[in-house]
Amino acid sequence: MKSLYLDPWKFPPLGWGKEKGMNNNSDMFKHLDSLGLETAQNCRNSCAKDLNGNDLEVTVEYRLKNIDRKFFPGIDDYQKRLESSIEHFKNKDSSTSSSKSTGKEIKILERAISLLKAQNIPVLTIRDFGTKGLIGQEKEELSPYYRLIKSTGISAKQGSNAGSYGHGQNALIAKSNIKAYTLYSHFKNEKGDKQTLFAGNSILCTHLDPSTNEKTQDTGFIGKIINHHDLESYRNDDLQNISFPYKRLEDGTDIYVWGFNYDQLKWDLYLAMGLIKGFFQAIREKKINFKIVDDNNNKTLHQISSQNLDEYYLLLENQVKERMGLKAWNKEMQSIYGFLKTSCDKNKIPISAKREVFNIEVKGTSQIELTIYQDKDDHRLTKDWCLMRLPLMKIRNFKKSIGIPFNAVCKVLSDEGNEIIMNLEDPTHLILNKTYADVSGPECWGFYLELNKKVNEIIEKLDPYSTESQDIPGLADLIPDLSSSDNDDTFLSSDGKNIKNSNDEGLNPSIKTGELANTLSSHQNKSSSISKKRTASSTGTTGGTEGTVKSEKKVIPSPHDFGIGAGTNKGNASLNPQGKKDSLINNEDIKLRILRVSNSSNQYLLRIVALKDIYGHVNLGMVINNETTECIPLPIQSNTPKNRFDIKWNNNKIKDLKMKKNENYDCEITLPSSAEFAISTI
Repeated sequence: MKSLYLDPWKFPPLGWGKEKGMNNNSDMFKHLDSLGLETAQNCRNSCAKDLNGNDLEVTVEYRLKNIDRKFFPGIDDYQKRLESSIEHFKNKDSSTSSSKSTGKEIKILERAISLLKAQNIPVLTIRDFGTKGLIGQEKEELSPYYRLIKSTGISAKQGSNAGSYGHGQNALIAKSNIKAYTLYSHFKNEKGDKQTLFAGNSILCTHLDPSTNEKTQDTGFIGKIINHHDLESYRNDDLQNISFPYKRLEDGTDIYVWGFNYDQLKWDLYLAMGLIKGFFQAIREKKINFKIVDDNNNKTLHQISSQNLDEYYLLLENQVKERMGLKAWNKEMQSIYGFLKTSCDKNKIPISAKREVFNIEVKGTSQIELTIYQDKDDHRLTKDWCLMRLPLMKIRNFKKSIGIPFNAVCKVLSDEGNEIIMNLEDPTHLILNKTYADVSGPECWGFYLELNKKVNEIIEKLDPYSTESQDIPGLADLIPDLSSSDNDDTFLSSDGKNIKNSNDEGLNPSIKTGELANTLSSHQNKSSSISKKRTASSTGTTGGTEGTVKSEKKVIPSPHDFGIGAGTNKGNASLNPQGKKDSLINNEDIKLRILRVSNSSNQYLLRIVALKDIYGHVNLGMVINNETTECIPLPIQSNTPKNRFDIKWNNNKIKDLKMKKNENYDCEITLPSSAEFAISTI
């Protein structure tokens, strides 16, 4: 019996349809989170039930393995199609038309051929357990099978979970350098009979069919042609003599992403961040768990479940910062720390923290639950709240700046509310916009705006407005009254202009580093950096001498009667330029500038400019006593020098800073996301 692996791929003839290139709907899923978000959502939506009708916890495994090329179906036919596609683009380049190919398509196709010619092909296999499998027959147009294999962009609710396989194949194709995936699934039909399924999709481009020499459509299938009009995937008896790289006996699905497009050093971290960012609440509530495995080295890289969720988050943070750098642990990943606090074991909540749950009703729709966690002492809380829908998948974050550090999770749990949120989502589930809701757009958008308003009102009550004002001791001496002078150059923006009120969130750094350190930027209109000049003196060794005459009499302006006052002799006090900076006065020998990095809320570029030759220590903090040198240390989490790599830090202190006049020292510092501070030097 001929093996199914030798059967060619089936690409329908183009007929009079439009030709298509390599750009297609899969391009929208090239975001690093898309593969995990789309596949995990679909697995969770397909969860099986226990004997009592309750949802089973779903397990999803992502396994990287180099798989023998013999398991790729119709490999010889597929390679010919890739070669035909290359010829298609070359012919267009040689035509007399003024429009030419960019050459990108040919490089993509040549890479695919190279992968197919190798004995082993890198494959990411996505295996789910505790699911019903890919149920559905060839003609069931709203079944999960039909929407994944035979259609695209057709959405349908799955029980109470809003979601679909409508764009699932595009997320898989986006991560395939061969532009193809296959799957093997076990499931039960309506009668409870065991069913097996072998199917696959490819999205290439219009090309000449190797056997008919006719132009094809861009989407291909594996299966058998019925009556020259219909195609059926391989099922049941068709699969008796075929083996698969992974053995499966229970219900569920194995999806093989052929020619997996991945970064060898970081692929697992990208995947893990996307999964925990999108499904932390589903993991917490034992709806789903994940495993990421490198089968080439027989090593489990990540295991994420309700049992280790809090500990795993901290472990992942360390791995990302160590292997990818500090910036890779971005603002959205930082917010997960606080979101996890909204549902962690109550025994892990410190005495300084508070957690509250609020039930919200919006336009007659209830089952909206808002959980707020606040802790005045926890500066890792990012002051964000997130919107979440079933299957407990986070859609997006919202910033709410108040004085108290907090994080909050808003879960939409009703069928009606889920359908509204789903209607506003783009296919990647990362953007909400009323234009996606078509006819129902205004109604859905009104619901969304009202929900947003009610959540923000509840959060604002955490930090009510005060009717009284209170001065911070010493702060008035540090910040001059800008209204008293239009030309006060002690506090200026970095472009030399007086500070203006602005609602702009983005900051464009005006500090340049490296070779351009001494040049000025012409694009400084949004910079909010400020500078403060001070000079230092030592304490005088003696006071002035006494006046020549002492008298208790009333002072009478007369050349013969002197009142009490300074004498004519010169005092012994002196200015010592090398004296310690024991006094905090209005001028100093360095100038500070600090700018927020434009794509981060907690990273800043610090510049120190020497106004004279200096040597000594610099402390960064907020002054709390104008009469002494005490300050609250600035909570610097990390520092990355941009020049002068010899300079040493100790927390908020720069030790033994030695600089020549007009020399700059630049360093990027990271602060807690919730930090709100004033900066000075003492």
